[in-house]
Amino acid sequence: MSLTEELVLKRSKADSLESVRTLNCWGCSLSDVQLLSQLDNLEVLNLSGNNLSTLKDLKDCTKLRELFIRRNKLTDFSELAHLAQLKNLKVVWLNGNPLSEATSYRSQVAKMLPQITKLDNIELSPASESGMGSGDRVLEAVQLLLRELNQTQLETVRDTVTGMLR
Repeated sequence: MSLTEELVLKRSKADSLESVRTLNCWGCSLSDVQLLSQLDNLEVLNLSGNNLSTLKDLKDCTKLRELFIRRNKLTDFSELAHLAQLKNLKVVWLNGNPLSEATSYRSQVAKMLPQITKLDNIELSPASESGMGSGDRVLEAVQLLLRELNQTQLETVRDTVTGMLR
């Protein structure tokens, strides 16, 4: 399915493409988002839960600050090159895409998108940008694990860590 002007205006509650600053197209089965090149003032974009395999149509969204593109079909890190010139882009969510399964995922994204400060809701540290050390890899693994735990499991981890620190 293609992104249409009608869908953009409906989802953004805007009266023109020029006035769209935030767009949420989560779960719209989109595979074509060429229309994004016409959204000159777009700052926040949610394309999570779609069928996108390329980021090429985002390269002209120069005001974009936040991009949520979880659970799509992005497999190749080279697609991130389309975001490299977006200097205002600070927050990116990519988890749930095939490329996020790579062992070097966070460091690869940090190298290709040095302007971002947060990836998948986790702050990027200077160590991430220069290539993570083993301590950073452990911290990243713990953070990813904690995101997957339910409340009871989190309380157990908290109690265990608190006991260890006493």
